[in-house]
This record gives sequence, C-alpha cells and structure tokens, in this order.
Amino acid sequence: ILCGDRPIVDNKKSPDYNVDVIVDEFAAYVIKGLDYYKTNNLLVTMGGDFTYQAAEMYFTNMDKLIEGFREYRPDINVIYSTPSCYLKAVNEEAHSKNIQFQLKTDDFFPYASGAHTYWTGYFTSRPNSKRFERQGNNLLQVMKQATSFAKHKYNLNFEDDLISLKEVMGIMQHHDAITGTEKQHVVHDYVRLLTASIKEAEENIDEIIINLLKKTDDTDNVKTNFASCLLANVSYCQKSNLDKFVVAVYNPLSKYVNHYVRLPVNGDSYVITGTKGIIDYEILPAIADFSYVYSITPSKYELVFMAENLPPLGLQFFHVQKSVAAKRKIARISQQTHFGNANSGFTIDERTGLLSSVTLNGDRLEVSQNFMFYNGANGSNTQEVYRASGAYIFRPANVTPAALSLSNTVTYTSYSTDFVDEVHQIFNSWIRQIIRVYKNENYIEFDWLVGPIATINDLGVEVITRFTTNRPSNGVFYTDSNGRQMVKRIRDFREMYYYTNEEPVSGNYYPVTSKIVLKDGGSDACTRGNNLEFAILNDRAQGGSSLEDGQIELMVHRKLLKDDAFGVLEALNEFEFNRGVVVRGQHFLTFGQKNSCSKKYNDKSASAMQRDLVQRKLLSPWVFIGSTKHSLEDLQSKLNFEFSGLTRALPDNVQILTLEPWTDESLLLRLEHIFSVNEDNTLSQTATINLHNLFTLLDIANIEEMNLAANMPKADIEKMSWNTYESKNRRKFIKAKDIDLTINLEPMEIRTFILQVIAKRLT
Repeated sequence: ILCGDRPIVDNKKSPDYNVDVIVDEFAAYVIKGLDYYKTNNLLVTMGGDFTYQAAEMYFTNMDKLIEGFREYRPDINVIYSTPSCYLKAVNEEAHSKNIQFQLKTDDFFPYASGAHTYWTGYFTSRPNSKRFERQGNNLLQVMKQATSFAKHKYNLNFEDDLISLKEVMGIMQHHDAITGTEKQHVVHDYVRLLTASIKEAEENIDEIIINLLKKTDDTDNVKTNFASCLLANVSYCQKSNLDKFVVAVYNPLSKYVNHYVRLPVNGDSYVITGTKGIIDYEILPAIADFSYVYSITPSKYELVFMAENLPPLGLQFFHVQKSVAAKRKIARISQQTHFGNANSGFTIDERTGLLSSVTLNGDRLEVSQNFMFYNGANGSNTQEVYRASGAYIFRPANVTPAALSLSNTVTYTSYSTDFVDEVHQIFNSWIRQIIRVYKNENYIEFDWLVGPIATINDLGVEVITRFTTNRPSNGVFYTDSNGRQMVKRIRDFREMYYYTNEEPVSGNYYPVTSKIVLKDGGSDACTRGNNLEFAILNDRAQGGSSLEDGQIELMVHRKLLKDDAFGVLEALNEFEFNRGVVVRGQHFLTFGQKNSCSKKYNDKSASAMQRDLVQRKLLSPWVFIGSTKHSLEDLQSKLNFEFSGLTRALPDNVQILTLEPWTDESLLLRLEHIFSVNEDNTLSQTATINLHNLFTLLDIANIEEMNLAANMPKADIEKMSWNTYESKNRRKFIKAKDIDLTINLEPMEIRTFILQVIAKRLT
C-alpha cells in the first residue's frame, strides 16, 4: 500500500463508503486494457515491492475489490491468479477462437519510465558487489562438483556446508542486490553474508582435496589447510607469503584448460613443483600498493605460473618453496613499445602511452583504449526534465552530453618476460591499468583499478572505458542475454515501437553480462574487407553501448551526488576504508573472423573463441592456497598431483552446467549446449554426449530426465502448444535394464537429469 492510496471502505452505513466508485474506476482500467490483449483474459499486476510494505492492508483491499465486482460488475470476473493459471486460460481461449500471437524476438531493454529517465544506471551500480556475486557463483559450482565426488565415492557428506552459500547466492539475485540499488549499509551486510558463507562452504575442502588426490589410504595425517584468498585483488594472501605453501587449482569446466595462477608474494625466487615436475614462473609488480586497506600488509609482487591442461572437473596440486639459491626472478623494465609476439600482442603509442594496435591470431587491428567520464545530472526530480542520475538512472548532465577524456597521455612502465608481457599505465591519481598479453593466448587483458572517484565540475562522475577501432559497424552492436544468446542492438532504434531520442547516451545503454560485440558492416555477411568480429568480455555485469561506429564503451564505476528518487533515498557515493570505494576489474579483448567468413578462411570463428574465453573467465579455475609441514617428497609419496572427475572432455559446444548432490544415492546433472543457432558453422550443430563411463569415480545406474528446476519429471509435463504441432516424443524414465546414456542437445538447449550413481571400484 502506498501513502496516497485510498482504503476501500465497504461499510454501506459509512459516509466514506466507496466500493462502487473504486469498482467503476478499476473496471474502466480493465476495459481500456482490452485494446492491448487478444483474448478476454487480462493480466493485472497488482503493484511492486513498495506496495506490499503493508501487505495485510493491501490484501484486505483486494479482497474487498473482488467482492465489489461480484456485486456491481458481475460481467467482469476478477480473481486472484498465478502466471501459470493465466497462461492456461489464454491458451485455451486462443485455441477455441483460433487466435495467433506475434512472436517477439527482442527484449525490453533499455527500460524507461520517462523521456529523461532511463533505468540504465543499475547495469553498473556497486561494481564490487557485482563482482563478488560472480565469484560466489564460481566457487559454488566448484564446491557442488567436489562435494558430489566426495559424497558418492568416499562417503564424505559435506553438502550441508553449502547450504549457507546457496541461500546467500539466492539473496544476491534479489532485484535490489545484484542491481546495486540497495542502501550502503545493506550492501555491506550482503558482503558480510557472502564472505561468511564462502568460509563455511570451504570448511572441509582440505579433506575433499586430499581424498581426491590420495594414492593410498595412508593420508589421515596429511594437512594442507586449503582456503581461498579473497583479498588477492588487493594484493594480499597470508599463506602465499609463507616460505613454503601448496596450491590446488580446480577446473569446473568440462574440458581441458590452461590457467595462469597469480598470487601475491614478497619473495623474489621460488621453486614450484607440479604434476610434471619443476615448472617455470614469473614475478611481476603488483598493480598498486593498496596501503589504504586496514589491518593487512599487501604484497609488492605477483607470482605467475601456468596450470597447464587442467583436467575437466578436476584439479592440479602444486608445491611452492621459497629459494635462496635460485636467481632473483623479478621481471625487468622493458623499453619496447610492442609486446607479445607475431601471433598475439599489442602496441603502445610511445608519445601518449595509450594502446594503438592489437595483433591476434596473426591479424593486426588498429584499436585505442582510454578511460573517460560523463558528469551525472544533479536534478531535483521534481519534473521529468530535472531527473537526477542515481543508483537506478543513468543520465549525463547537460554539460557533458558526450564523454570527456580523463587523460590523453599516461605514464607507463613495461615489463617483458618469457610468457607474459605487461604495460602498467597511470592515467591520473585514481585510475591505473595493466595491459597484459599471455603469449600463447588469443586475447588481450585489461586489468584496471578505478577510484576513489574525484568530483568533477561539482557533479557526479560516471567512468567508462572506451575502445575505438576503424571498423565499419553501421550503427549495430550485439550484447549477450544473461550470458547466452546474443541480441542485436541498433543505435537510436527499437524494433517494436517508434523511438524518440531525448537521451542519446543512456537511451542506447544495454546490460552486458559477459560480452559486447561489433561486426564489420553490422551483420554476419562476409565480404572482402568486412570480415572481422570484435568483442570485449567483462568479469561482471556492466552497462555498455556503441555510440559511434567501430566503438565500444563499458561503464566501470559510478560516484553520484544526488538520489534519483526511486527508493534508495541516498546518493550512490560508496565509501570504504574512510575513502571513496576503489574498484578493480578485468576486460578481455578478442577478435577474429565472422562465422560466415571463417568457413572461407578455414579459421576458428570469432564466436567460438569468445565462447571459449567467456567460459574460462566467468567459470574460472578456482585457486585454493594451503600451508603444510610436509616435505615435497612426503607429499609426492602420498598424493597424486592431478585428479580428473571425467574420463574424457566433453565436446567444445557442451558444458556441465550443474553437478551437485541430490539424495543419498543420486546426483543432479544439467547439460548445456553453449552455442545458439547459426552462431558457428560447426559448433552450432546438434551435440551428442554419451554418459557411459563419463565419471572417473562413479557409474550411472539409472537416469531420469526432469524439467529445468528438477522438481517435475519431464514425462509429466503437459506443454502448451500455442497453435503449433504437439510433440509426441515425450521422454520417459529410463530403467536400468534398457538404460540409454546417449544425450542429444540442440543449440542453447539445457537438459536436466537425476542420476542414480554408485561408486566405481578402482583397479
């Protein structure tokens, strides 16, 4: 109920009796709605979150409204309903009257509630919280998989450790949590909850890892005290600064991957032993000193080494020892301006210190990158034209309708090593960045640090990173739909209605949860000179756009001085450690041949490279750090330094989306086809997976296909046809005697199964 709402007075003796008046008003609203609906079933959504602050009173009002319709307008049947009941009624009427519906293929972004009120600010608001949520999901999937193996093979029942993390990750999906539209003290509480739940989830990870790696049962006294280093982003990890420590890297993907481990250290020489013996490493300076962070002593350097060929749903173990005898390995400053090699690299403009070109897969592309800003509008919100930029709303001030550069020249220091090159840039007192290339990879990494944001022009500041190329994109760009399908966006255009351009910047901003893409010519067509696809991948949800051809921008941080009057009741001006909040994040640049061109040039398509990179970065191998008193020789005698949960990698277009304990004898398995129709010539085809002997530790005794939520057998689902043919190939429960473990997946399809499993007898 809202403060201005009238109570419904149903006492006919009262002078305030108003049921008849309110019924007439509501009936007029409903009848007007008939113009927008094809059937006589109208869906009336009864308010948002604020409406239910006094829920008992609001439901009482609705009860009275329904009774009033029965008395005054019995021709209109007003009832409580649910989305499923409503769809059923619409479906039945549509069939009886042969009604057909227009297919909508775009989405509803960006949402606007007024000409100057685009709800595109929350795509970026509270970026640290958005990143922490992403990390929470990453660890949750790792722990689900690890506890599945531990429970069904070693009878280690640690699934209750995950209850808190599951609950908090559910809370983080609230529309005022992941969006960043909560109050400051609430986001602090979310961080507290997520941190505590992560620690609880990891409580028994040490025992799980030791059991997965053990050579014999003589491992009861092996202790490694594994845990995550959540403060590695501010260059702090207590255990990685010990003279001797151990590392476990778990790969939650269904394929082999290489992963570069980066650990905060103060030492300058180490001996690292992995599954193949002593491995190479590099030591590079940290991005900043982080001296403002309370109660810790950040490290000066980062120790970098590669976990090579991490097995699917598996892990590798490393022993790290400081070395006195070995030569100092700190990377030396380089004077060059080209970094990487002929296949993968980038060039810095010697005069400005900014990026000037990128080479990937042997192809060179002129591309620049810079940090820029919009001033946020300081409106009073009394009228539409006075709308402020706030947690929900992004609205540039009139003084900066176009973004302004924060620095046209930067100071930089470069480092070149055997397998990674880095350029450390300083843009101003509160922005710095590392541009990084791993010489055997096909992407360029931008590791940035932004904040505390200064106030500029006595207005709020909205910071963006902008990439500019000379490629023709014809006003078209593409953003992902929650990490799955790509949606075509056309600047200053909407497919379903006439667009007016009162806010040319925020009106063209869209949510980017994993990547934003430009294609030569704005389409998939392959012509001479128009064959490239250029993409920026991000590590958290952000707002982004392409306001000029060949250009991509992503908003990375926001500091605003006014509230936008949509419920937060405080300005989006975050503080931490008695100063404005600092945000660290990564972007990944990649480009290649468009799908239609890759067949001609016999290359891997740009989309295939992007999908691979998105998986490796958004569901990244997870690094656990531990301490141990055991010698290297003792550990090698008792532990394998590698474990694989699968006997073989799945096809490149298939991912195990979920593997988690279900009952005492079963697991929940979801398989996902990660490509959409026509996205790639090869990988967009039907994928076939045979689950027989897929798991190294478990055999499948029975299998039952479920709906996506796993709360109903798929065979029991009665699917609405909507004037299309009805499939007769309903899947049934598969008995053990006729078990068929061959699964087909169509593009973008997710299939969910409950597997009855038994532990394998290891030979």
